[in-house]
Amino acid sequence: MLLCNYLFVKGYQLGIKTRNYDDCPVLGGVIIVGMWITYILGGTLLLISHFFHISPSQINRYIYSIILLGGLGIYYSYKGRGHKLVKRYEQKRHPFYHLSPYIVVPVALLSSLGFLALAGFIYSH
Repeated sequence: MLLCNYLFVKGYQLGIKTRNYDDCPVLGGVIIVGMWITYILGGTLLLISHFFHISPSQINRYIYSIILLGGLGIYYSYKGRGHKLVKRYEQKRHPFYHLSPYIVVPVALLSSLGFLALAGFIYSH
């Protein structure tokens, strides 16, 4: 959960810097965390289905997306949890917490996408 919260804060900061989410800045963080979780879960499901010879279930991707993003949105919006999280991370003094979101978000998404690609490669062979 620590990594999800950190990615949420960086996605929130990225949304504020790019001015894409002025009306709802929580959405910027939710989208980043949702993509990261989807890539990790997808890769894990592919590896499980390959190694244990279980056919992957045909989950309707639209329902899955709505449930995932809706659940994350509610989680971070509930009682201003997202805003409190951002304030807490901004008060920390460690330089790791003050990295630019332009560095953190692409690295996290590309590494999880690489995991998904590796899992897909293993699944296909």
